[in-house]
Amino acid sequence: MGVGSSSVETRQFIKRLVRQNCVVIFSTTTCPYCRIAKEMFTRLNVSVKVVELNEMREGQYILRELRTITQLTTVPQVFINGVCIGGGVETKQLFESGLLKQLTDECQSFR
Repeated sequence: MGVGSSSVETRQFIKRLVRQNCVVIFSTTTCPYCRIAKEMFTRLNVSVKVVELNEMREGQYILRELRTITQLTTVPQVFINGVCIGGGVETKQLFESGLLKQLTDECQSFR
């Protein structure tokens, strides 16, 4: 997978994922805010790359590096077109305003 205890390897893994996918959600299976974020994209019928950190041996390294990159300390961490838009609350707000669809449409049109 290319993830290890090295922050350089982990950062490269994260950057590769967000570069190769329009939408990436770093999540845990038990987090209610993660479920909210995933649901917003399901409602839009948008394909999402979900990384369930609690199901990965390397999840702790990924979360630690994400904290460095985004300055966010919790999950979910949602990336659209390579940019972190925030977590579950921000994703829901963007959905309700119509901007989430606009952002995902823009991203998908570039692919």
